[in-house]
Amino acid sequence: MLSDVEIFKQFGVPTTTTRDWKKRDIDDWRAKVYLFLKCQEKEKVEEFFKSAEIVGLLKK
Repeated sequence: MLSDVEIFKQFGVPTTTTRDWKKRDIDDWRAKVYLFLKCQEKEKVEEFFKSAEIVGLLKK
């Protein structure tokens, strides 16, 4: 599970934004995105970004 700071470091979503998303109703898309990001494992996210860089989807 990622902390709000880790969500910022991995995805660039500011902590002020995640704070706002947490306050939204669960039916709001922002709350759903927050929960999706929050439930990711740090190792899996890092592995995804590394794989994306290797295949040229992301710039280093």
